[in-house]
Amino acid sequence: MTAKNIMSCELALRALKEGAALKAVEQPVLVKQKENKLFVSHPNWHALLAVAEFRDVFRNVHFTVMENTEGIDEEKDRDYYAWRNKYL
Repeated sequence: MTAKNIMSCELALRALKEGAALKAVEQPVLVKQKENKLFVSHPNWHALLAVAEFRDVFRNVHFTVMENTEGIDEEKDRDYYAWRNKYL
C-alpha cells in the first residue's frame, strides 16, 4: 500500500465517508469506516468508534489516505470470511 495526502482529523472523516482507508502519521493506526462506525486498528488493540468518539480521541492526529496497490478483491475477501465464519 502507498500513502498520500496528509490531512487533519476533519478532512480524514470526509475521506472515510468516501470509502478511503487511512493511516495515522504519528502512530501505527489504521482506520476504515463501515456504515456509521469507524474501525480503528493498532498493533496492540482495536476499537469500533462513533464519529464523535473518533474526533475526541484523534483530534490532533494527522492521517494519510492508503491506496491499495496489492490488488485485494473486496468481493473475494467477503466470500472468504463468510466461508471461514460458517465452517470454522
